[in-house]
Amino acid sequence: MAKIIKMPVLGIAIANISINEWFIEVGNKVSQGQPLLEVQTDKITMEVPSEESGSLLKIFFDKDSQLTDGVPIAIIGEPGENIDSLVAQVHNQLRGLDLPQPELESPEPSQTDVLPGSEPEPVKPTGEVLATPLVRRIARERGVDLSKVTPTGPGGRISKKDVLAHLETAQPIQPGSIKEDPVSEDEILEIIPFSGTRKVIADNMVRSVQTTPHYTIDAEVDCTQLVILRDKLKNDFKNIHGVDLTYVPFVVKAMAMAVHDVPLVNATIREDKILVQKVAHVGVAVAKGDLLYVPVIRQPINKTLLQIARETMELATLVREDQLTLDHLLGSTITLTNMGIVDLGSDGGTSVINPPEVAVICMGRVRDRVVPVDGEIVIQPSMRLLFTYDHRVVMGIPGAKFAEKMKAYLEHPELLIAS
Repeated sequence: MAKIIKMPVLGIAIANISINEWFIEVGNKVSQGQPLLEVQTDKITMEVPSEESGSLLKIFFDKDSQLTDGVPIAIIGEPGENIDSLVAQVHNQLRGLDLPQPELESPEPSQTDVLPGSEPEPVKPTGEVLATPLVRRIARERGVDLSKVTPTGPGGRISKKDVLAHLETAQPIQPGSIKEDPVSEDEILEIIPFSGTRKVIADNMVRSVQTTPHYTIDAEVDCTQLVILRDKLKNDFKNIHGVDLTYVPFVVKAMAMAVHDVPLVNATIREDKILVQKVAHVGVAVAKGDLLYVPVIRQPINKTLLQIARETMELATLVREDQLTLDHLLGSTITLTNMGIVDLGSDGGTSVINPPEVAVICMGRVRDRVVPVDGEIVIQPSMRLLFTYDHRVVMGIPGAKFAEKMKAYLEHPELLIAS
């Protein structure tokens, strides 16, 4: 009996699911657990296994389509099985969904998704404009009259491609309207494809900036006691446990403890509700080349400094060796990015919040600074922290209180190893 196959639910921290490749062609057999397709999210590339065994009778999304979890993507059953009712069911479901992904649409019929002995569904002019709420929104934003758009989708439905094609026809680019300076091949060092991981990270960050009102609070931390404590511990961590002790585990622990004091920074917006979460799961940004990944340290408030240091080191190794899995990337509630890895006179700036989180902390390098203390000029090791918040959730006072708590924990680091 034919069954509808859906995109697995990947978690609230995963966005921008796009199809990289179908491993099975329509009409071919697939076994349960066998890789069916590869998808790219804003976090990772992964293979999606088949939920059923049988023949792949139909796919609803082509390569490069963007969708969301839980959406029907295919039908698997027996060869020659009548799936008309299931296809109609899926089309009705997709037509009624108002999804945020801008390219969600059923692909136009092709030879690859037409079963032997069947014909593509003909376009029937009924006078009714058929389009998903998403396509209607795109048309509304771009001033397109859908009644003037030629549909090419199944059943006479207007797709996003149809809207864009209409725009190109209705508003042709005039010769000379766009001028580009010619660039010779000799002047190009490298051509980097703006796709895959780079593209989905970029899209996610653009969406964050466009939808989230960012603001940043700056704090200077006296690291005198922190430096003394780290110097005291680092040899034992390395010689006994094989763990390099950086300042990152101290900051992660301080974040978790400060979240306990000011839980509002550990929230997310879902529809008309602000969900304040009990425990912080800290995403730690790790660079690989010029890309950034954010694996998660779960419940660091319940872990020792040694455990956090070991986990931080292990996650960084997984990033470098391309061995991250979804389990490593799902579920962060607040993010830390470390600009201390580069030697800048000024450490960092406003970071971009990682949706659906509402806060990101940027730590700078511990460096000696000249500061006034009790009327005298002294040199002390200091660290700059920048707290960037979503103003819709974390307004000025709670944002400042969270920064104050983190500063206090780092200036009294014995509190970080006492719990």
